[in-house]
Amino acid sequence: MNHGPADTLAGPHTPEGLTDRNILPEWFSPLLMNFPDPVLITNQDRRVAFINRQAEKLFGGTLHLGDACPICTPVSRVEIRWEDYNWVERCLQNGESLSRVPIGLRLPDGREIPLTVTATPVHSSGGQPAGCFIVLRDLHADLLAHPAAQLQTATLSSILEYFPTPFFTVNPDLVITYINEPLEKLTGYRREEVIGRMKCGSILNTSLCNTDGCVLKLSMERKMPVSGLRQVVRDRQGREIPVMVSASIITDPMGRVIGGFEAFRDITALVEAEKKVLMVTELTKEGILMVDEKQQILFANCKAAELVRRPKNKLIGDKLGKVLGPLHKKIARQLTSMVDKHIRQETQFCSSLDEPDKLSGRGRILETSMAVSQVGKNILTYIYLRDLSDSIQTKRELHKTNKFLHDLIQCSVDGIVVLDHRGNPLIFNEGAERILGYQAVEVVGHPEVLHQFYPKELASEIMRRMRSDNFGPPDKLKTTRIIFRAKDGEEVPVNFSASIIREQGHEVGSVGIFSDLRESLRIRQELEKTQAQLMQAEKIASLGRLAAGVAHEINNPLAGILIYAELLLRQMTEQTPERPNVEEIINQTFRCKKNCHPPAGI
Repeated sequence: MNHGPADTLAGPHTPEGLTDRNILPEWFSPLLMNFPDPVLITNQDRRVAFINRQAEKLFGGTLHLGDACPICTPVSRVEIRWEDYNWVERCLQNGESLSRVPIGLRLPDGREIPLTVTATPVHSSGGQPAGCFIVLRDLHADLLAHPAAQLQTATLSSILEYFPTPFFTVNPDLVITYINEPLEKLTGYRREEVIGRMKCGSILNTSLCNTDGCVLKLSMERKMPVSGLRQVVRDRQGREIPVMVSASIITDPMGRVIGGFEAFRDITALVEAEKKVLMVTELTKEGILMVDEKQQILFANCKAAELVRRPKNKLIGDKLGKVLGPLHKKIARQLTSMVDKHIRQETQFCSSLDEPDKLSGRGRILETSMAVSQVGKNILTYIYLRDLSDSIQTKRELHKTNKFLHDLIQCSVDGIVVLDHRGNPLIFNEGAERILGYQAVEVVGHPEVLHQFYPKELASEIMRRMRSDNFGPPDKLKTTRIIFRAKDGEEVPVNFSASIIREQGHEVGSVGIFSDLRESLRIRQELEKTQAQLMQAEKIASLGRLAAGVAHEINNPLAGILIYAELLLRQMTEQTPERPNVEEIINQTFRCKKNCHPPAGI
């Protein structure tokens, strides 16, 4: 449609009694016939007295002289945002001139066209209103021609061009009508490639593009904006970019949808941060739950699902009291009621998640850490769950094993002393107390007392031998006779064996086992005296009996150690940390028994 300054034309003075068949003066008719805008002249009855060529094109040749004016008759008028509903009456009856009145015109083919009407009254020779001179213009063109509209358009174009986030507009067919520079950088497409040529789905390639779920398409159909929707855009190179989408519609002054727009916010950093948080929450050995004010679960990690024995997807949306129980529900409610926007409330407690198993007698015991804080307008509860069942059971078993081992050590007739890597005494059993006369409380933790019966020089020599490969297996000392000094000053000859204790290859301590030889030596001395008085045969027999007695005397306690050590070993698994120590006790006991057999022929 052409445009012209139709709103400045004055109405012609036609003969009085203008009728449907009036013919305009010859000087006036050619001027209006070729006028670039549609022109209509109506009489007082709102019937067409004149129509130019542009008006004939507008109405598709269906409007003739004498017909009812389609824009003046309420029946044919399309009421879409009329600025002045009674403009016809004001022009025909009051003789008012009206400019740029927006109307909507429905054509015979069903199309609706937004127009502006400039109406000037036509007066008779007597000066009375005889009709109406009407110029029609395209509403959009008319609005854009106004200086204020041009300024507004320029301002809007500037805003769109420098809009900081990717942005584009489309027509109702989703063909792109504008994209800004950030969107060019995001997608890799230049505006000259896409504007008027490509649909938005071709440059975005999201999972919803070119489907009935297209965000922009649904927004235009429902005339509703969409915001906060996450999607993944694929750029020209196929790179996936997570974005937050906001979409809305563009309407004309009549309220009709003439297009839509969509803006994006690159949330790559947010998505990566969420992935890191998710990885952390999934790798932890603690169950994690997040609950809202209504105690409805908003988040749960896999460990939490494992602890409560429910699928993770079924935990979301469920109630805390239903998942964990009334105790957790009660405490969470108490913390929520006390929360302050500046102070976080938290607590820690243990609880049993279910009844003990009838066969094993074991129930699941959870350590719960619960914190409540205000995030924005919401109060959130964070719950951390740790299953203590295996840990508690392991501690019980370890305590039981340690007690058995302690009892075994204390019941040994041999003296047993355990030192840490610094030489501080850790264990001084009852056998050592009996042999040396010191009490355990006097020796444990007091290396200066230890060195009163076990000199530093002797200790250093024994450690040197155990660390060397020249005196038997490494970290071991074969049975050696040494002299200890008892608390009362008596020299005590003992058979001494020792071993270095290591953990993961590091030396953490040592253990020494010694047996009292005083009684054996006393018996031997008595036998020697007797042998001097007996014949050679009796001496040999006596020596045999003596040797047998000595072997028997030594083997009895060794047998006890062996029995208890084997019982202890049977209760251990291959992964039990103390197993190597117990195996060493058994090996050393066998070695002692082997060495205590009397020589052949005696």
